[in-house]
Amino acid sequence: MYRIITALSKNRGIGYRGKLPWNIRKDMNFFKNTTSTVLNKKKLNAVVCGRTTWESIPPKFRPLPNRLNIVLSSSMPEEENVTVCRNLNEVHDYIYQNRKKIESTYVIGGTSVYKQFLDNDLVSDVFFTEIDKDYQCDTFMPELDNDKFKLISSKEDSENDVNMKFNHYEYHNSEEQNYLDLMREIIDNGVPSGDRTGTGTNSLFGRMLKYDIRDGKLPLLTSKRTFIRGIIEEMLFFVSGNTDCTKLQEKGIHIWDGNTTREFLDNRGLNHLPVGDMGAGYGFQWKHFGADYKDCKTDYKDQGFDQIQNVINLIKNNPESRRILISGWNPPDLHKMALPPCHLSYQFYVNVDKKELSCLLYQRSSDYFLAANY
Repeated sequence: MYRIITALSKNRGIGYRGKLPWNIRKDMNFFKNTTSTVLNKKKLNAVVCGRTTWESIPPKFRPLPNRLNIVLSSSMPEEENVTVCRNLNEVHDYIYQNRKKIESTYVIGGTSVYKQFLDNDLVSDVFFTEIDKDYQCDTFMPELDNDKFKLISSKEDSENDVNMKFNHYEYHNSEEQNYLDLMREIIDNGVPSGDRTGTGTNSLFGRMLKYDIRDGKLPLLTSKRTFIRGIIEEMLFFVSGNTDCTKLQEKGIHIWDGNTTREFLDNRGLNHLPVGDMGAGYGFQWKHFGADYKDCKTDYKDQGFDQIQNVINLIKNNPESRRILISGWNPPDLHKMALPPCHLSYQFYVNVDKKELSCLLYQRSSDYFLAANY
């Protein structure tokens, strides 16, 4: 995530004819200190700006010292001591490749660059010097979404009869906060109960979380490190109908290792299954519901009912159906599974007018602190 920093007038102006419309020493010091200060002295911060902003900096002050300078421009020629990135993806790649030496990255202008980062939800913090005076400006700061950014600190100051506030706004992810609030509720109000492992649980029943995945958004939690490649590989594994978890192991995915050992399978009465076989769970039910499960080495082509293909056909050909549903819960097969499914049904709803597809996922059980983020 990136941090935005700028000064703006009462009318949200940030520049005029390629220059700052004001000369406020305290704001300049705030900018310098904020973008230069690091907690880890072995690292530097980076600053990102557009070509116009870059060229507005007097040559004697650029590149900005003690910071990695990045210019986002499709036309600017390469220059010494500055990295030119042609698009946002190149910026991301550069930051990632240099992550061991970059502590924070600040976006410093101008309008179109600010807008790109805001529109793509790439901003974690915004630092505004909000100047209580109107100036003649021809470039302006895009509006912040008040539902996303919350003021967390504010300091008033003045210089030469010009009042200003140094405001810090923080991105507020309401969907992730709902997840964190639910975990807190489980801790504070969960009902103590036993479980099959003997560990015990705090549990709540019937809670729901909603996530908006429009415009290619993925509800990936940022409050803990999440193994996204593992999530994707496991989902593709399920969708293919595969039950041989050694195929996941070969890709460095070890989610199922503990539940497909010889000891675990034998304790489940699955002595006939080879190590790494998850049994008749998840993908087998999705792709071959009703087929007789032998083991992960058996070819089940054209056996059972393909629920995934059925859902696809209904969405395409009968989108108003209320039977667009996949079930992974097959009671006669539960004893054939290394683990009965936790996420066990998926109902799809098509809004024909808006051309939107929604999905309701039902989980009978979920370890919210460990597995729900997957």
